[in-house]
Amino acid sequence: MSEITKSSDNYQLLRQRLTRRVLEAIEQDATNYLDVDKMGREIIKELDARKHATIWKLLGLDNRWGQWDIDHCNGRNSPITQYLSTELELVVGEWVREAVAEVVKSDGPQMIKKIRAGIQRELKDRYTRAIRDQVIEQTNRIVEAEAKEIARSMVEDVLRDCTN
Repeated sequence: MSEITKSSDNYQLLRQRLTRRVLEAIEQDATNYLDVDKMGREIIKELDARKHATIWKLLGLDNRWGQWDIDHCNGRNSPITQYLSTELELVVGEWVREAVAEVVKSDGPQMIKKIRAGIQRELKDRYTRAIRDQVIEQTNRIVEAEAKEIARSMVEDVLRDCTN
């Protein structure tokens, strides 16, 4: 595998080397005075050696199994994801605004007629259902009342026959 294909490993290796060098620098200097310039030069040298992989990794891209992919470790948004989201939102948002204006301008009159016809159909259907439901409800009330009257009359007849 090349260094680029092992960018995660390279990052860890770079981190370990930098940590080791910092510790070595502290140990070498008895007065705990750190040569910041020297350390900076060494860090820059390491970063330069792995510049491409480091920059892509910092941007949130990772090379896994020889394939570049956006690193979504633990669901975080990488810098490149944030950048693309922002840029695409602007581009797509502008397209949507233009497309809506164009479609409304060209299809508007026909759509208004279709919408009006659809609303009229829906209103007619709702009235038809409401009237049908009321007719059924009132018919059920009349049938129930008559059934109660018939049942009461039958009970009276049975009771009369039993008492005679």
